[in-house]
Amino acid sequence: MFGIWRHRRRQATEDRLAAYVDSTLAGGSDAHAAVLGELPERLRREAEELRLTAAVLRSVDSVRAPRSFALTAMPGEVLERGRPRWSFLAPHAPALAAAAAAVALAVLVSGDLG
Repeated sequence: MFGIWRHRRRQATEDRLAAYVDSTLAGGSDAHAAVLGELPERLRREAEELRLTAAVLRSVDSVRAPRSFALTAMPGEVLERGRPRWSFLAPHAPALAAAAAAVALAVLVSGDLG
């Protein structure tokens, strides 16, 4: 039961801290001081850095993307044109390797016997 109230208190503190970072905290400098007073020194410095970073990011003009990165062809179509001639063997590679190893073993065994 007490965990619920602790969670609500922490959520309220996080909401006030987010409003401080976004510079949307109502109440002026008194509210700012109250929010910062609840925090340890290390967190106070980090909150101030976040607030300044958010202010800098808000002041930067937005830039339009240089071009569209949409695909003009389906990926399968691109692969079909560039496929090598021997690519049909790829699914059978393990079986071919096993067959080659069996042939090599047979040659070595027959050489030892003869």
